[in-house]
Amino acid sequence: MSTNTPQKTKKSYRTGKGRFRSIFERKIADNFRSKGVKYDYEREKYVWYSEGRNAILCPNCGEIRGMVKRHYTPDFFIRETGVVIEAKGRLTRQDRQKLTDITKRYPELDLRILFQTDAVFSTSSGSKNKRGITNSQWCIENEIRWAVAGREGKHIPDDWLFNNNSFLEK
Repeated sequence: MSTNTPQKTKKSYRTGKGRFRSIFERKIADNFRSKGVKYDYEREKYVWYSEGRNAILCPNCGEIRGMVKRHYTPDFFIRETGVVIEAKGRLTRQDRQKLTDITKRYPELDLRILFQTDAVFSTSSGSKNKRGITNSQWCIENEIRWAVAGREGKHIPDDWLFNNNSFLEK
């Protein structure tokens, strides 16, 4: 007899213009609409490969690790500027690895991270080497543009949203 475990479903937050994966994303989208910013939500999917966690043991070759196909779907694509915005309330270890892999694999992608707060996280699980680093420090070290939008998602640099010429005309 097999038992089926229910799949975890991702919660989405409804707004007048669609569904979002977090309240922070919905607030950013509301802000875009109030400024007249044309954007697409989760428009494109990027593929990359990373080393798998599990290894198989070959009697002739020894331990072999395979590659795992991964997908990344950024949150917002700003039509006017081509900027890709990833909204983050929390920057986890998996997020950091994914973002560094993506920026290496797609150097032409104008990826920027919009944080809810500039939180501090630990870079190591070992107690001796543990050091705190902020989201912004991590972005600077990895050459990724960033901004802190605040809880309401309102503090977004205008140059991310508008080309200089069109912004001056408004």
